[in-house]
Amino acid sequence: MNDLTYTIFIELAHIQEFSLDYLVGTIDTEIDAKTLHRVVELQKLPSDVREKLYFFIDMSIRDFKAKAAYALSILLFRGLFDNFEAKLYQLCSI
Repeated sequence: MNDLTYTIFIELAHIQEFSLDYLVGTIDTEIDAKTLHRVVELQKLPSDVREKLYFFIDMSIRDFKAKAAYALSILLFRGLFDNFEAKLYQLCSI
Protein backbone atom coordinates (compact mmCIF):
# COMPACT_ATOMS: atom_id res chain seq x y z
CA MET A 1 0.00 0.00 0.00
CA ASN A 2 1.08 3.52 -0.63
CA ASP A 3 0.78 6.64 1.54
CA LEU A 4 -2.42 7.70 -0.23
CA THR A 5 -4.10 4.40 0.68
CA TYR A 6 -3.11 4.81 4.34
CA THR A 7 -4.40 8.37 4.34
CA ILE A 8 -7.72 7.26 2.88
CA PHE A 9 -8.10 4.51 5.51
CA ILE A 10 -7.25 6.93 8.31
CA GLU A 11 -9.72 9.53 7.05
CA LEU A 12 -12.45 6.91 6.59
CA ALA A 13 -11.95 5.65 10.14
CA HIS A 14 -12.02 9.23 11.41
CA ILE A 15 -15.22 10.10 9.51
CA GLN A 16 -16.97 6.91 10.59
CA GLU A 17 -15.69 7.36 14.16
CA PHE A 18 -14.23 3.91 14.66
CA SER A 19 -10.72 2.59 14.97
CA LEU A 20 -8.48 1.80 12.05
CA ASP A 21 -8.00 -1.70 13.50
CA TYR A 22 -11.73 -2.34 13.16
CA LEU A 23 -11.76 -0.95 9.63
CA VAL A 24 -8.98 -3.24 8.41
CA GLY A 25 -10.29 -6.25 10.33
CA THR A 26 -7.53 -6.82 12.89
CA ILE A 27 -10.12 -6.67 15.70
CA ASP A 28 -13.75 -7.78 15.64
CA THR A 29 -15.06 -5.26 18.16
CA GLU A 30 -15.82 -1.75 17.02
CA ILE A 31 -14.11 0.85 19.19
CA ASP A 32 -15.87 4.19 18.92
CA ALA A 33 -13.90 7.42 18.87
CA LYS A 34 -14.91 8.42 22.41
CA THR A 35 -13.66 5.15 23.88
CA LEU A 36 -10.47 5.27 21.85
CA HIS A 37 -9.84 8.84 23.03
CA ARG A 38 -10.31 7.74 26.65
CA VAL A 39 -7.82 4.91 26.21
CA VAL A 40 -5.27 7.29 24.70
CA GLU A 41 -5.74 9.76 27.56
CA LEU A 42 -5.50 6.93 30.08
CA GLN A 43 -2.13 5.92 28.62
CA LYS A 44 -0.81 9.44 29.25
CA LEU A 45 -1.43 9.23 33.01
CA PRO A 46 1.27 8.22 35.49
CA SER A 47 1.46 4.46 35.94
CA ASP A 48 0.30 4.48 39.58
CA VAL A 49 -2.86 6.43 38.65
CA ARG A 50 -3.39 4.18 35.62
CA GLU A 51 -3.17 1.04 37.77
CA LYS A 52 -5.76 2.41 40.21
CA LEU A 53 -8.11 3.21 37.35
CA TYR A 54 -7.56 -0.25 35.82
CA PHE A 55 -8.43 -1.75 39.21
CA PHE A 56 -11.75 0.13 39.33
CA ILE A 57 -12.52 -0.63 35.69
CA ASP A 58 -11.81 -4.34 36.23
CA MET A 59 -13.88 -4.33 39.41
CA SER A 60 -16.82 -2.70 37.62
CA ILE A 61 -16.66 -5.17 34.74
CA ARG A 62 -16.41 -8.11 37.15
CA ASP A 63 -19.38 -6.84 39.21
CA PHE A 64 -21.48 -6.26 36.10
CA LYS A 65 -20.79 -9.80 34.86
CA ALA A 66 -21.51 -11.26 38.30
CA LYS A 67 -24.85 -9.42 38.50
CA ALA A 68 -25.77 -10.60 35.02
CA ALA A 69 -24.85 -14.20 35.87
CA TYR A 70 -26.80 -14.01 39.14
CA ALA A 71 -29.87 -12.60 37.38
CA LEU A 72 -29.68 -15.35 34.79
CA SER A 73 -29.33 -18.04 37.46
CA ILE A 74 -32.39 -16.65 39.27
CA LEU A 75 -34.39 -16.72 36.06
CA LEU A 76 -33.26 -20.27 35.33
CA PHE A 77 -33.99 -21.36 38.89
CA ARG A 78 -37.47 -19.82 38.77
CA GLY A 79 -38.10 -21.53 35.45
CA LEU A 80 -37.02 -24.87 36.88
CA PHE A 81 -39.03 -24.32 40.04
CA ASP A 82 -42.14 -23.32 38.10
CA ASN A 83 -41.77 -26.42 35.98
CA PHE A 84 -41.26 -28.54 39.10
CA GLU A 85 -44.32 -27.03 40.77
CA ALA A 86 -46.48 -27.75 37.70
CA LYS A 87 -45.25 -31.34 37.55
CA LEU A 88 -45.86 -31.81 41.27
CA TYR A 89 -49.38 -30.45 40.91
CA GLN A 90 -49.96 -32.75 37.96
CA LEU A 91 -48.73 -35.77 39.94
CA CYS A 92 -50.90 -34.91 42.94
CA SER A 93 -54.04 -34.51 40.87
CA ILE A 94 -53.81 -38.01 39.36
